[in-house]
Amino acid sequence: MTGTLEEILEELCEEVSLILASSSLEEALVNKPGNASRRKDIRSVTYISVQQSSLYLSSIYKKACVMGYAGRGKPIFSLLDPARFSSIFGRGFALFGTAITLLPVSFAAIQVSSIDELMGKLKSLVLLLDEKEGEAFILSLRSMNPSYKGRLTGDMDIGSIEGKTLREILLYSSNFDEVARNIVHGYYLTYLGYNAIKEQKCDSFELNVRRAFFKVLSSQPDTLIMKKYGAHVSIEISKMASHMSECPSCEEIENMDKYMTENGFNPGSTADIIASSIAFYHLERWFRDKAIDGIRLPLPKGCDRAGK
Repeated sequence: MTGTLEEILEELCEEVSLILASSSLEEALVNKPGNASRRKDIRSVTYISVQQSSLYLSSIYKKACVMGYAGRGKPIFSLLDPARFSSIFGRGFALFGTAITLLPVSFAAIQVSSIDELMGKLKSLVLLLDEKEGEAFILSLRSMNPSYKGRLTGDMDIGSIEGKTLREILLYSSNFDEVARNIVHGYYLTYLGYNAIKEQKCDSFELNVRRAFFKVLSSQPDTLIMKKYGAHVSIEISKMASHMSECPSCEEIENMDKYMTENGFNPGSTADIIASSIAFYHLERWFRDKAIDGIRLPLPKGCDRAGK
């Protein structure tokens, strides 16, 4: 990869954005109990809405990546505008949890050279999520449907929140939302799913993604289900996940999927986590390939070229 620093930055950030956006497409391609997929729509989410939401996020991830290198200038979360998505596609934005998980990843991606470095960078970045980020986040959240607002903020009144940092908002939300908990606690659930995919204990990528799904769901009862149906249902489904085979058979998947879909039990928070786990899995390969190609990451500043 050769060219001016600006050209290389543009190309690297485009690659990062494609990896992150496509992770949601891959997550939805894999049929998992209760989630929307290419095989089925569910009551609250359609497969096409996931595809359109992923397409919308690609340009946002790219902008966040460039901001991460050049300096924020404005809040990262000001890039996320679900109302604009709805005006374009005429439907609700379907990937808010995935977006808030992966926006910091896109911001940090070319500032590191490995998944371990990325994990460290994300922990530091969470500490910098200030009041401006909090304001931008709340503006985005206000345009989501009421159930999603409640899912992330609980009893916190988003109509009157003032003077709260995004870190404070996420810390509060982490008491009842696993997406927020995952972010403020160093992406530990993302890493759990990533490791389950990386271990490749099953015969295909699809089966390994399912394995990751059950690993995360069994370790963390899904908080979207908990919000809608109560803790008892969420915990029982988590127990069901823990009893699945290491590489579940089609029959196991179909039986659990039928039960969850018929009852409207959508482990949507787990799906958000798995999308980020898939992103980590592909970023690991991307970091390795950049090193082989002679691209020096973190991308240096103040010089004309970043590669040979």
